[in-house]
Amino acid sequence: MDVRAVRILDEARKIDGALGAAVVDATTGVVLAQVGEESPAMAKELALAALRGTNAGQLDDEIEDIMLTLGKQYHVIRFLDGGHERFVHLVLDRERGSLGLARHQLAKLARERR
Repeated sequence: MDVRAVRILDEARKIDGALGAAVVDATTGVVLAQVGEESPAMAKELALAALRGTNAGQLDDEIEDIMLTLGKQYHVIRFLDGGHERFVHLVLDRERGSLGLARHQLAKLARERR
């Protein structure tokens, strides 16, 4: 198991409303570490679709995070390492968590773990 990924998840699971999280290698789809309820396969597909979309649109910018809003959950994908090779996928309960605060905390985690 990836020690750095475990450290990231230790912090991510402390986010209010967190139901689960995973650190995923975006190139292979391999889950490096995981806690709680989480769907790394779905997260990988969302991340790859967003990357394809920005490449197709020739955007001169980088994706920081991706959000999916469901009836009972928020899914937030945050890229790590200043690139698109690895990301953390956080599943957040809509009633107990704050999407804005969760995004802020994941961004801070990504910066600290570089």
